Amino acid sequence: MSKMRGIKPELWTDDDLIECSPLARLLFIGMWNFMCDNGHLADKPRQIKLRVLPADVCDVDKLLDELVDHDLIERRDGFVKATNLPVHQRIDKRYLALCGFCENDPQSMFGPGDHMGKKQ
Repeated sequence: MSKMRGIKPELWTDDDLIECSPLARLLFIGMWNFMCDNGHLADKPRQIKLRVLPADVCDVDKLLDELVDHDLIERRDGFVKATNLPVHQRIDKRYLALCGFCENDPQSMFGPGDHMGKKQ
C-alpha cells in the first residue's frame, strides 16, 4: 500500500542526509511512500528500484547500504526500516497501515490496537 507523506523543509539540510549521494537522498525520501506507518519496507532492492527509481541506472542495494552507513535506515530480518519515519510524519490512525514486519519489531511505534477506525 502506498501512502502520501510530507517532507519537512529542514530535511534538505539534515546533516546525515546531505552526506549522501543525490540518488541515495531521493531513494530515502521516495521509499517513505511505500513504507508502513512504522517505517518498514521489504528489503527487496529490485522492487524498491522499480517503485522509486525506475528510470535511473543505479544499484539500489548499494544505495541502501549508503543510507545504512549514514544511520538513515536499518536493514535487518528481511526489511528496511526508516527509524524516524513515525516520529516525523503525521500518522492518521484512521488509516493506519501496518505490515508483517511490525509484529516482529519491538521498536514499532504502532500496533493493531492503535487503529482508530474511520470517523463518521
